[in-house]
Parts: sequence; C-alpha cells; structure tokens
Amino acid sequence: MNPEFYERLDLRVRALEHVVHGLRADLDAARVPPPEAASGAGFDAAAAAARHPEPVAAPPPVHEEPVAASAGAPPPRQPTAYEQMFGTAPPREMHAIFERPAEAPAAPEGGAPSHPATPSKPAVSLETLLAGRGLLLVGMLLVLLAAAFFLNVAIARGWLGPAEQVLLALGVGSGLIVYAARRIGRDLTFLSEGLTGLGAGIDYLALWASVAVFPELHVPRPLAFAGMVVVTAVLALLATTRRSERLALLGLIGGYITPVLLASGVPDREFLAAYLLILSATMLAIGVRSSFRSIEVLTFIAVACYSPAFIIDRPHHWTNEMCATAATTFFATFALAYTLGALYDGKVTRTRLTLLVFDTLGYVLVLETLFWRWQSALGEMLLVLAVALLAAARIAALPRRLSSAYLYLGLSVATLAFAALFQGFSLTDVFAVEAGLLVLIGMRVADRWLSLAGAALFVIVGCVLLGDAASDPPQHAVLNSLALGFAIYVASLGFALSRLKTAELSERAKRGWWAAGTIALHVVALAGLSRECVDVLGGPKGLDGMSNDAQLGLSAIWTLYATGLFAAGMARHQALWRWLGLGLFGCTIFKVFIVDLAALDVVYRILSFLGLGIVLVGVSAWYQRTMARQAAEPET
Repeated sequence: MNPEFYERLDLRVRALEHVVHGLRADLDAARVPPPEAASGAGFDAAAAAARHPEPVAAPPPVHEEPVAASAGAPPPRQPTAYEQMFGTAPPREMHAIFERPAEAPAAPEGGAPSHPATPSKPAVSLETLLAGRGLLLVGMLLVLLAAAFFLNVAIARGWLGPAEQVLLALGVGSGLIVYAARRIGRDLTFLSEGLTGLGAGIDYLALWASVAVFPELHVPRPLAFAGMVVVTAVLALLATTRRSERLALLGLIGGYITPVLLASGVPDREFLAAYLLILSATMLAIGVRSSFRSIEVLTFIAVACYSPAFIIDRPHHWTNEMCATAATTFFATFALAYTLGALYDGKVTRTRLTLLVFDTLGYVLVLETLFWRWQSALGEMLLVLAVALLAAARIAALPRRLSSAYLYLGLSVATLAFAALFQGFSLTDVFAVEAGLLVLIGMRVADRWLSLAGAALFVIVGCVLLGDAASDPPQHAVLNSLALGFAIYVASLGFALSRLKTAELSERAKRGWWAAGTIALHVVALAGLSRECVDVLGGPKGLDGMSNDAQLGLSAIWTLYATGLFAAGMARHQALWRWLGLGLFGCTIFKVFIVDLAALDVVYRILSFLGLGIVLVGVSAWYQRTMARQAAEPET
C-alpha cells in the first residue's frame, strides 16, 4: 500500500469526525430554542455568532499544496468536509449539510476539552397536550360510551344475554391490555397506558357485574375476586417493566377497590388483612424501586381507610390480640419499606419522614385504644416498640435525618411506655427522669433538638410541681409523694448539669445552659423545702391560715438557703450563686417586713427579726473581709 493512502484515509476519518460534531451542534441548537425566540426579540448577528462560532478549518488534503495569501487578498475558501473526503463538491440534495466547513467543538478557556451539553427535556406544548393526549382521552371516552350504548341496545332487544355481555366485556378488556402491551411501542407511551387502563377498567366492571348485576349467573364471589386480583397483578407487572407510575396508580386503585366491589355482609377480617398486606407490600416495592412517591403516599392512605373494618368484633371472633397483630404487621411493613427506600436511594425525603411519623403515631393510637384498660400490657408493648425504634436509629447506613427521626420517635414512645408501666407512680417522677435522659443523650450525640426537648420537659415538670406545691392539701408527713417528686426532679436536673462539662457544645452555650439549669434547680429545691415546712408545721389548713411556727420556719429556711448559696458562691467564685443568694435575701427581708411583722405574734416576730438580722450582719462582715483579703493578695 502507498503511504499516501493511509494519510488520505486518516484525513477522511478526521473530516468525518468534524462533520459528526457539526451535526451534533446543530441538533443541540434545534432542541433548545434561542433566547431571542423565547423573548420575542429579533435575530441578530451577535447571537448567531455566539451560537455558531467561527469554524475550525480541517487539515488540507495531501494532493493540494497550500497557496500563500497575498497581502490584501481575501483568505482562501476553506474546503468543506465532503470535498476533503471525496475531492468533489457535494450533490445538491446534500449541499445544505456540507455547505460550510466542518466545525470542531469549541474548547473552553484553559484548553480543557468541552463535553457536549446534555439536551434538556423538551417542554410539553399546548398543542401536544391537546392533540397528543386530550384527543386520545376524549376518543377513548367516546368509544367507551359507544360500547355502553351498544350493550344497552343489545340488552333491550335481547341480542346479548348476561353471560354473553360479561364474556364480551372480559374479551374486549383483556384484548385491549394485550394489544397495548405487545403491539404499541414505547414511543406511544401515553396511548399504551390509556388503552391498558381502559381495558383494566372494563375487566373490573365485567367481573363486578357478574356478581352484583347478574346474580342469576351464580358466579362465585371468590372466582370474581381472583379475576380482579389477576387484573391487578397484570397492571403491577406492566408498571414494573415499563416504569410507569400511571399504570401503578391504576393497579393500586383497582386492587384496593376490589374488596369494596365484592363486599357482602361481615368481611372475613383475617383474609382481608392478608390480602391488604400482600397488596400493600407489592405497591410499596414498586414505589421504592421506581421512586414513585405518590404510590407510597396513596398506599398508606388506602390502608388507613380500611382501618375501621378491623374494629374489635368479639361476636365474630375478632379480639384485641388479633387486631393488635394486624396493626403491628402493617406498621412493620410500612416502616420497613421506608427504611429500605432510604437505603436504596441513599437519602430520605420529607414525604417518607412524614409517612413514618404518621405510621408510628397511628400504631401507638391503636395500641392505646385497644389496651387502655390493661396499662401493664400496654406499657410492655410500647416499651418493645420504643426499643425497636431506637435500634433502627443505630443502623449505620441510614441517612442522618431518618436515624434522628427514629431516635425521636423511640424516645417519645418510651415516654408513653414509662407512663403506662409506672401508673402507680406520679407521672412527674417519670417525666423528670426522662427529661434528664433526653438532655444527657442530646449532649452526647450533639443533637440540639433532643436537648431542647429535655429542657422543655424539665420546664413542664417544674411548673407542675410548683402548681402542686401551691394547691395540694397538706400531707402532715415529711416523707410523701410530693416530696419524692421534688427530690427526683432535683436529682435529675442536678445530674444533667453535672454532665454539661462533657457536652459537645460551645462555651457560650454551656454557660447559658448551666445558668438556666442552676436557676431552675434552686427555685424548685427551695419550693420543695418550703412545702415540706408547710406540711409539717402548717396545720390542718396548709397554706391557708398558716400557723406562727410555719411562718417562722419559712423565714428560717429561706435565710439558711440564701446563706448557703451566697457562701458557696464566695467559696467557688460563682457570681450566679452569689446573686441568687442576694435575691433570696431580698425576698426574705420583704417577707419579714410585710408578712411576719403583720401576722406573727410578738415572740415569733422577735425571733424572725433577730435571726435574719444576725445572719445578714454576719454575711456582710464575711463578704467585706473576703473582699479586703482578695484585694490585698496582689500587693503581697
């Protein structure tokens, strides 16, 4: 072979590549409308130059010698790709394609090769909606009406009997499904799905009519039910193979309406639950695999609509345990589907989070309704549910948002479980312990919302305790349920504050949390001690008409508590404790001058004034001496 042959072959291949790049650029420009056309402005040369850059000349053929351009002469015409390949001008019918030199894709700045832009999905125009879809829907509706009118005439004139009508409808419906599935290509997707839906609807109606409209045919309901299940299965299979959300929606509607169409009397709840479970699992699998969010939502709504059918019915042997079993199975199916969907997609959507929350809340509501008379059994079931949710939160592969949702749901269910298991105890005790656990867990996992939930629960329980202390009748005993509640609250809050140093928070956030928790701790502790004094010394009326002993005891407790706070603040260099002590001193002084001076007998009044005065003088002297010693330390 002559070496010149290979050089010419190489030039022709390169020219063909240039032509392909040019055609691709033309196709991309034809798919995306120019901005001038979208805005209504005219076409100008600048826009044309921006869309069509200067062509890059292909290498000259080997058999032609390049001719140097003379000064001032126009540049030589660049040969087209066809001329480079075949050495002659292109035919007239191909002149529009090869009328300019082949273009190479423009390289971006920096010399990096550019990749062809991905063509955007063309928008559906109004003409496409009307001609491609609107006319199709109207045409199918007219065909369906014509068939209905024909059947009406045939029935009225005795042309077709009941059996012939049902068989004819089943034949037409099944034929439409088969024809749409096998004969119509993917380029006519909307037409194919429309004919499939029309055929499925005809089959559903024919099977329903064979039982409800023509009872003289004596078609068994299980046989009609099985026929509808087959239609639903065909729609689900087509939806899976074609990745069609509309077909999946048709199968979902037909599947869930089947028990309604063939209902008669009291339903067989065990069979109904099994059917709904299989159907729901199938639809959820299709929705997860194909990312059909509407299928997941509508499946959950459909099952929720069937929930009244599973109400306890003891005469028909549908007990609490059977109802709880069905509810547990459905809850686990939906929760598993949402979890697998998040693992399959690698992310969790807001829709799935919302469905998971409603799934859990609905299940808890069912359990609360079924076992409200048996609190111990209810607490055990809720505790098992809480453990399962918290275990799901520990799955490492789950997205963070889903694991956080499982954590929050598990802790919320645990709250209800504790309340049911410890119904003999005060709920404030249980919630105080849970508040401490929430704050501790939130600090360890650096979850702000969990810590805020624990803090909010601390605030609620503290307000309840203060309200009980002000309204409950006197206990006349040091050890009582209210005192136990105050002790548990103070211990839980103190434990949470002690773990604050190890929390993954900023120093500013730690100081804020510590200040708020310290104030709440001392307010509740002082209220608990005051209530103990009233219970022991307040007399039969408690807070109403307290005795001199109780009033003097309150003044003494407040004075001692303020002294302890102030002393601790001085010793630990804690300004907050000192200010709390000073504030409590102020409240005590106000009480002594307003309440004790007016309500106490002379002897108790003297004791109250004398005790508070001595303490105030001693604290002031100690403070001044401490400040003087601290001021002298830098000089020495």
